[in-house]
Amino acid sequence: MAEFLYIHKYLSFRGERRVKNFLLFKIVIKYFIIF
Repeated sequence: MAEFLYIHKYLSFRGERRVKNFLLFKIVIKYFIIF
């Protein structure tokens, strides 16, 4: 979960909304599959 927050914080700083949404979607799917 820490890596999720780190990536979210980093991409929010970069401000690349399209890339951010894509990566967050992939991460959510990753955690969804794990659980």
